Amino acid sequence: MTLSAPVLKTLLMAASLGMVVPMLAQPTPPARARVTTGKEPEAEPALPGVVVPRGEGWMSLSLNGGTFRLGFYGADKKPVASPASRATARWNPPLKTGEVRAVLNPTGDGLTLQANKQVRPPLVFKVYLTLLDGEGATLESHVIDFKG
Repeated sequence: MTLSAPVLKTLLMAASLGMVVPMLAQPTPPARARVTTGKEPEAEPALPGVVVPRGEGWMSLSLNGGTFRLGFYGADKKPVASPASRATARWNPPLKTGEVRAVLNPTGDGLTLQANKQVRPPLVFKVYLTLLDGEGATLESHVIDFKG
C-alpha cells in the first residue's frame, strides 16, 4: 500500500499537533511564597534611554523633547558632572538618504549634554557618539544601537 503526498502531510501534521497540544496544556507551577524581612531592599534607580557602561559608571542616551540628551551617572546610578565639554552624534535615519549630525552642548545643570537637532522617527538606528574635551580633542567614542 502506497500513501500519497497529501495523506503523508496530513499524518505528519496530526502527529506534530499531538506533541504540541499536551505541552501547552501543562499546568503552571505554583507561585513561591515571598519571604519578607523587616527591611525592604532599596529599588535600583532606572536610567532613561539606552544605557552604556562606562568605566566605573554609566552613560545614558535618551530623547528629551525630540532631541538627544546624554547623561552621566556614577556607580550608584546617581547623576554626575559631564566629563566632556561637548559631544557629537551622527546617525543614518531609516527614511532619509545620508546621515544626520548633531552637536550635544552642556545644559544649564552641567550634568547632561543636549543636542541641537530634532530626531525623527522611526527611532531604530546606530548612533556614532564622540565625546570631546574643551579643545576639541576626542576623549572617547561609542557606537550605540538606539531603539527609542
